[in-house]
Amino acid sequence: MKKLKVFALLLFAAVLAGCVYDWDGHGYYEGHILNIVIDGQSYDVTIGLLQSLGAAEFTARSESFTGLPFAVLLDHFNINTSNVTEGLVIGEDGFSRTFTPAEMLDDSNFFIAFMRYGELLPTEGHSSHFGSIFTADGGPGRFVRQLTRIELNTPTEITDVDMIIQGLDVYEFVIVQGAHAHIITMETLLDLGVVDFAVNELFQERLDRNFTGVPMNVVFDILGLDLANAVNLTFRAADGFIGTLSVAEALSVGYFVVAEDGQPLGSHADGGIGPFFAVARELPNNRWVRYMKVVTIN
Repeated sequence: MKKLKVFALLLFAAVLAGCVYDWDGHGYYEGHILNIVIDGQSYDVTIGLLQSLGAAEFTARSESFTGLPFAVLLDHFNINTSNVTEGLVIGEDGFSRTFTPAEMLDDSNFFIAFMRYGELLPTEGHSSHFGSIFTADGGPGRFVRQLTRIELNTPTEITDVDMIIQGLDVYEFVIVQGAHAHIITMETLLDLGVVDFAVNELFQERLDRNFTGVPMNVVFDILGLDLANAVNLTFRAADGFIGTLSVAEALSVGYFVVAEDGQPLGSHADGGIGPFFAVARELPNNRWVRYMKVVTIN
């Protein structure tokens, strides 16, 4: 009987060793780290931290989740939000959505979750079990899965983008880094020398698309931009959509596209997808941004 108990304990230990769950000894699951970033400061969030701060079940989208209000994390880290103008939640695949300061502080609406019906949120090939959920908004676009980063932008990080956009021509977009804004025209890109390239759309019936554009790294080099300490790029579209690429992705597979199949892209106003289209080769098209107007280097 003693040998049987020892065997059972060894078997249980082996199962735990092969399990993806990493317990910290106090019943808390650690695993992936979610980063909250503001003014160059980064705060690490684990599932264990959420549990220790009193994570509980709540209802959103007619489903039961486990997590806690984002406002609780702000209080825990003593983050000063008085100057925050906008927030951005970003998934591991780059999918992102914005939120307002009012939403950020609403402890009845904006939650960070890690479980649904008592099971960890699926990673779907990534590593994060986190998700951001707005309980007062059932739209699918407001649920960011595999959440990996939350940016709290302040005036020191963002130029008055709205004012810049108002002064832009249809065939212009702007690249913003700190207090510096660089207006890029269609003529600018054409003078740099466009290249043709093909992409294979992942998970789509239409597999092949043929674009014409300029690699993003060429544009950044011409402008003399220093991206050594930058983390990611935020792309804002004329219809309000926001997408992100890491600096490494932008420099290696990012393009400012101006034509498809040899034809100009058209604009948002006339039913086109341009005139500028941020495309990342070898990445799914949910990482691309149509009607692109602003690129912010963070």
